[in-house]
Amino acid sequence: MPRRHIERDLQRAVMNYFKVCCPRAIAVHIPNGGARRPIEAAILKTMGVVPGVPDLLVMWPPRNFAFIELKAPGSANRLSEAQKEFHSRLVSIDALNVVATSIDEVRAAVRAWGIPSNDRWTA
Repeated sequence: MPRRHIERDLQRAVMNYFKVCCPRAIAVHIPNGGARRPIEAAILKTMGVVPGVPDLLVMWPPRNFAFIELKAPGSANRLSEAQKEFHSRLVSIDALNVVATSIDEVRAAVRAWGIPSNDRWTA
């Protein structure tokens, strides 16, 4: 199965996890990826699309947020240069972020970040 399909399936599982286990959190996909026609890419850039932004933004009370970059298993170290640069920017402002290759890694981040969860999973 192509890596993009594995990542898509992982993202669907993660979004379902947040819906079921973290109902007080808001998780949204940031659709920056994918091929674009040059004019469309130029328009989106002027509207604030930034290369390298992680796949998901998660927000939970009171005013907390984190970013999650999802990668196919075995490809966590294969961040693009834009992703590496944006990750460095997140680190520089002490923003919570993680690169995850499995639902268990996302669950571990949820626990570490203190996102309210009804998940009974333990590490």
